[in-house]
Amino acid sequence: MYGFVKMGFVNMFSTSRALSRAAILSLCAFSLLLQPASFAAEKVNPAYAPNKEGTDLVINGHQKEAIAKFDEAIKLAPRYDRAYANRAGAECAMGNYQAAMKDASKAIELNPKNKEAYVNRSWAENSLNHFEAAVRDADKALALDPVLPVAFVNKSHALNRLGRYEDAFNTADAAIKLDSKSPAAYSNRAHALIGLKKFDKAVEDCNACLALDPKKVSAYDNRAKAYRHLGQYQKSLEDANKAISLNAGDSRAYYNRARTLAALASSDYMRARKLGYVPDKGATMTASPK
Repeated sequence: MYGFVKMGFVNMFSTSRALSRAAILSLCAFSLLLQPASFAAEKVNPAYAPNKEGTDLVINGHQKEAIAKFDEAIKLAPRYDRAYANRAGAECAMGNYQAAMKDASKAIELNPKNKEAYVNRSWAENSLNHFEAAVRDADKALALDPVLPVAFVNKSHALNRLGRYEDAFNTADAAIKLDSKSPAAYSNRAHALIGLKKFDKAVEDCNACLALDPKKVSAYDNRAKAYRHLGQYQKSLEDANKAISLNAGDSRAYYNRARTLAALASSDYMRARKLGYVPDKGATMTASPK
């Protein structure tokens, strides 16, 4: 699941908070770093103003314009690691994962203690199916900040995709304990619960996720799968259709719908047989819909 939510932006004088937007990818969050001691020094940096303007644009969903501001900041201060880290997050939000990897790596080269750069690189790695690398970068971010919720979110997504469901559950659970308002953390924990065959609990986490973000596609994907395993085929179809209505390019939704339709066809076939249905002479009765 993309669960994908997961983006680290640096604003040197703002408090930490999280944002969920339909325009940003399925697993999307950002952290703002509060360092008032460095505020005065930061403000005299010529790249400070465009970097701040860029973060504000990202918060409001204007990634393309934000990237132009980060470009400006980097041109003014080519060794300004925060601008590279922030541009990596904006590139991820636009689906430009290779560019994001390059920017995040540059930020880390300039400042190995830039936790947001590790967070954003792990997001890009998850999106490129480099799950082992995503775990490593999330762990590096957590080594710098052990209570960084978005790093736990990114790591739990990667662990789910690696099939390490128990570890994914514990990691997503840690994210929720740190930030109970993170839709992505609930969706990732639901994914893990499905892998652990705890389908009722998975539905509960999907419900919690959707209460926070009613447009969270991954939650509909996960709940559709959980409902299918619970034999609640109509609910599963409703969720798969909802996911498709929100994102027509969501491959998991189409897969879920196909599996649910097949299960429903099989169930109806067995029901027809039990009720004594006899096909016309020469016709073949199969469990597969034509």
